[in-house]
Amino acid sequence: MKKRRKPDESDRVFLGRALLLYAGTGSELPDWGKQALKELLAPQQKANKRLWARWRAVRTARRRGLTWEKAYQAASDELAGTPYAGKAREMKRAYLERQTIARKWPLPE
Repeated sequence: MKKRRKPDESDRVFLGRALLLYAGTGSELPDWGKQALKELLAPQQKANKRLWARWRAVRTARRRGLTWEKAYQAASDELAGTPYAGKAREMKRAYLERQTIARKWPLPE
Protein backbone atom coordinates (compact mmCIF):
# COMPACT_ATOMS: atom_id res chain seq x y z
CA MET A 1 0.00 0.00 0.00
CA LYS A 2 1.28 3.43 -0.91
CA LYS A 3 2.28 5.66 2.01
CA ARG A 4 0.18 8.81 2.27
CA ARG A 5 1.86 12.17 2.46
CA LYS A 6 1.01 14.78 5.06
CA PRO A 7 -1.55 17.39 3.95
CA ASP A 8 -0.18 20.82 3.11
CA GLU A 9 -1.63 24.26 2.37
CA SER A 10 -2.66 23.36 -1.20
CA ASP A 11 -4.68 20.47 0.24
CA ARG A 12 -6.42 22.85 2.63
CA VAL A 13 -7.33 25.17 -0.23
CA PHE A 14 -8.61 22.27 -2.35
CA LEU A 15 -10.63 20.86 0.52
CA GLY A 16 -12.08 24.27 1.35
CA ARG A 17 -13.26 24.70 -2.22
CA ALA A 18 -14.69 21.18 -2.31
CA LEU A 19 -16.58 21.81 0.94
CA LEU A 20 -18.04 25.04 -0.45
CA LEU A 21 -19.21 23.21 -3.57
CA TYR A 22 -20.80 20.41 -1.55
CA ALA A 23 -22.41 22.84 0.89
CA GLY A 24 -24.15 24.54 -2.03
CA THR A 25 -25.61 21.28 -3.34
CA GLY A 26 -27.01 20.03 -0.06
CA SER A 27 -25.27 16.70 -0.71
CA GLU A 28 -23.48 14.76 1.97
CA LEU A 29 -19.73 15.03 1.92
CA PRO A 30 -18.18 11.89 0.38
CA ASP A 31 -16.05 9.59 2.54
CA TRP A 32 -12.79 10.88 1.05
CA GLY A 33 -13.82 14.44 1.96
CA LYS A 34 -14.72 13.46 5.51
CA GLN A 35 -11.39 11.67 5.96
CA ALA A 36 -9.42 14.57 4.47
CA LEU A 37 -11.22 17.06 6.69
CA LYS A 38 -10.52 14.94 9.75
CA GLU A 39 -6.80 14.73 8.91
CA LEU A 40 -6.52 18.46 8.24
CA LEU A 41 -8.26 19.40 11.50
CA ALA A 42 -6.42 16.90 13.73
CA PRO A 43 -3.39 19.11 14.52
CA GLN A 44 -5.65 22.05 15.42
CA GLN A 45 -7.83 19.88 17.65
CA LYS A 46 -4.75 18.63 19.49
CA ALA A 47 -3.55 22.20 20.06
CA ASN A 48 -7.00 23.23 21.33
CA LYS A 49 -7.08 20.36 23.83
CA ARG A 50 -3.65 21.38 25.12
CA LEU A 51 -4.71 25.04 25.43
CA TRP A 52 -7.88 24.19 27.36
CA ALA A 53 -6.15 21.69 29.68
CA ARG A 54 -3.49 24.24 30.58
CA TRP A 55 -6.06 26.99 31.08
CA ARG A 56 -8.14 24.74 33.34
CA ALA A 57 -5.09 23.81 35.44
CA VAL A 58 -4.14 27.47 35.95
CA ARG A 59 -7.74 28.43 36.78
CA THR A 60 -7.95 25.61 39.33
CA ALA A 61 -4.70 26.74 40.96
CA ARG A 62 -5.93 30.35 41.13
CA ARG A 63 -9.19 29.20 42.73
CA ARG A 64 -7.07 27.57 45.45
CA GLY A 65 -5.77 31.04 46.27
CA LEU A 66 -2.32 30.84 44.67
CA THR A 67 -0.63 33.92 43.21
CA TRP A 68 -0.38 34.10 39.44
CA GLU A 69 3.24 32.95 39.28
CA LYS A 70 2.62 30.11 41.73
CA ALA A 71 -0.53 29.13 39.82
CA TYR A 72 1.44 28.82 36.57
CA GLN A 73 4.04 26.68 38.32
CA ALA A 74 1.35 24.55 40.00
CA ALA A 75 -0.34 23.99 36.63
CA SER A 76 3.01 22.97 35.14
CA ASP A 77 3.60 20.52 38.00
CA GLU A 78 0.07 19.12 37.76
CA LEU A 79 0.31 18.47 34.02
CA ALA A 80 3.85 17.04 34.10
CA GLY A 81 3.97 13.66 32.39
CA THR A 82 0.79 14.30 30.39
CA PRO A 83 0.43 15.30 26.72
CA TYR A 84 -0.37 18.80 28.02
CA ALA A 85 2.85 19.23 30.01
CA GLY A 86 4.84 22.42 29.72
CA LYS A 87 6.85 24.96 31.65
CA ALA A 88 5.24 27.67 33.77
CA ARG A 89 5.71 30.26 31.01
CA GLU A 90 3.80 27.99 28.59
CA MET A 91 0.97 27.72 31.12
CA LYS A 92 0.88 31.50 31.32
CA ARG A 93 0.79 31.85 27.53
CA ALA A 94 -2.02 29.29 27.24
CA TYR A 95 -4.02 30.96 30.00
CA LEU A 96 -3.68 34.41 28.45
CA GLU A 97 -4.51 33.07 24.98
CA ARG A 98 -7.66 31.38 26.28
CA GLN A 99 -8.66 34.55 28.12
CA THR A 100 -8.28 36.53 24.89
CA ILE A 101 -10.54 34.02 23.11
CA ALA A 102 -13.09 34.27 25.94
CA ARG A 103 -13.24 38.05 25.62
CA LYS A 104 -13.88 37.80 21.88
CA TRP A 105 -16.36 34.91 22.05
CA PRO A 106 -17.67 34.45 25.58
CA LEU A 107 -19.15 31.08 26.49
CA PRO A 108 -22.43 30.88 28.37
CA GLU A 109 -21.91 30.07 32.05
